[in-house]
Amino acid sequence: MKRFVGRRPSPAMVVALIGLFVALGGSSYAAVRTVLPKNSVGSAQVVNHSLLKLDFKTGQLPQGPAGPAGPAGPVGPAGAQGPPGIFNVGVVQLTEAEVNPAARGELKAFIPTNSSSQKCLVTPNESNAATPGTSIYCGTRNYNGANGLFIHVFLPAPAPAGLTITMTVYQELAQQYGLPVFYPG
Repeated sequence: MKRFVGRRPSPAMVVALIGLFVALGGSSYAAVRTVLPKNSVGSAQVVNHSLLKLDFKTGQLPQGPAGPAGPAGPVGPAGAQGPPGIFNVGVVQLTEAEVNPAARGELKAFIPTNSSSQKCLVTPNESNAATPGTSIYCGTRNYNGANGLFIHVFLPAPAPAGLTITMTVYQELAQQYGLPVFYPG
């Protein structure tokens, strides 16, 4: 075997080496071409921001931030009217003036309302003599020719001096809630 030290390769050797590199490179190129599916695009062919959403499968793209709210839609027709509620509610205050002189633990008051409806409701609010066992009832009365609300309060003990009881009252179809007066009936 001869050594080639210091000698230049012959032109035939250069051509043979070039042919070898082309042959090896061509098979590598062919191997890469067969790995990619038909009609596929590689990174070298993609220009930034050139792909569209339809170029990707469902779930491949992350969801972006929510956009601004759109304008309100048209208003639909009004719904059916609901049942009537409680309105025309009044607030009254009973004092010593409505205490029954014959039974000091009982208050009897008439409030003119211009209504004869038997549907009424009364709830206590404030009292300077609130005690357990106090009972309050309401009903319909006609007193001195006026229709209105009768409030009957039973205290567990005689009414103290300076008594005040504030309450919310309601009578169906009431036109007003006048000042309370003692009802002797």
